[in-house]
Amino acid sequence: MLLDTLLSQPRETLEICLRETAYGRSDRGDLVRDVMGLANLPGNESRYIVLGVQRDGDDVVPVGLDDAALAEVETYVDLIGQYLEPELSIGIHCNSLKGKIVAVIEVRSCDNPPYMVATDVSQELKTGACWIREPGLFRAARRCDLDRIFNARVPQSEVSEVESEPEQPVQAVLLGFNNDPAQLQWATRIPDLESVPSVIAAKRLQDQIKVVKAAGEQDFADSAIARLVHAQQYGAELPYDERGVNTLVEDYNSVSSEYDDADRYFYQETNALKLSLSIRNNGEEMLEQITVVLTLPVVEEFRVVDHLCPPPGSERSKHESDLLGYPEVTYRESAVQVRQVIDSLPPGAECPLFETALRIALRPEIAGKKIALRYTLHAQGLSKPEEGALKLLLKK
Repeated sequence: MLLDTLLSQPRETLEICLRETAYGRSDRGDLVRDVMGLANLPGNESRYIVLGVQRDGDDVVPVGLDDAALAEVETYVDLIGQYLEPELSIGIHCNSLKGKIVAVIEVRSCDNPPYMVATDVSQELKTGACWIREPGLFRAARRCDLDRIFNARVPQSEVSEVESEPEQPVQAVLLGFNNDPAQLQWATRIPDLESVPSVIAAKRLQDQIKVVKAAGEQDFADSAIARLVHAQQYGAELPYDERGVNTLVEDYNSVSSEYDDADRYFYQETNALKLSLSIRNNGEEMLEQITVVLTLPVVEEFRVVDHLCPPPGSERSKHESDLLGYPEVTYRESAVQVRQVIDSLPPGAECPLFETALRIALRPEIAGKKIALRYTLHAQGLSKPEEGALKLLLKK
């Protein structure tokens, strides 16, 4: 049994890490770092992280994982695929040890190092970061580590006879950005995020408060004179407001809640990033009941909208959103999954993946970042599921 073999070691080894708890949402940087460090070890054999155990001298004591932790473990394969490149083969095994459920992360076939961070995970793990495993610790790779990794590859000049590689099979289904299923990367500018309704309203109230205060300081009892002074100072761009200072200040303090619906509509609809994908049946068989599941990272500055946002003052249920063809969005602790089903697609045909474009609510801090979108595609007519990745670059 795999678990018995792993835990028969007298102590933790380079290839076997022991951890008492599962990696939660706040630990996803640790998960990426640990898997990357193991993957960058010399050799091509599997490496392992055992979750739910602790050492007691030379013995291993299972502490087990609860249901919430096991649900989190199920997201690890997609999470690692989002944040590490090149692609790694990851296996998840759950076993019972002395009545406790223990999970094993198997890092397999590490034959294409160095493995590096594909997109920002945290302040410590930025795009391009590379970590390695040493006895008892993980650390950032140095120049000598990268030299060792590259020197381990067989130089082309040392290969006397190179057999021609077999032709890569044609991908049965293509999925890409916009109207091009072959477009695997898309660089786009983020929409205008400065004209937030509550910010504009707050600025207008601030200006109006200054006007009223200025009129009061000069004791303009006649409203006509006050209006004239207002027009001379501010022109027609800022209408005269007869509210007093106290009322204006109260309105200013409540502007955030008053404009909550308008701000939400701004971020989630009018100024949201509209993400469109298209799909092509590249094979020779009719595809039916096509199910595409996209997996995206949970990032506060890049929030996938779970249903269409109605205009301020109106309502739209999630059911109505579904009727408009908006994809199914599910938030998990460490990832967001977007699911779309297409009834059928004939050979050589292509069509939009979403009836209604996926909305992404952005914040200015996301500018300059890369976002990885991994997908899995199942369909009747495919011998096995298709998997792939898309990359989105958000420019200022």
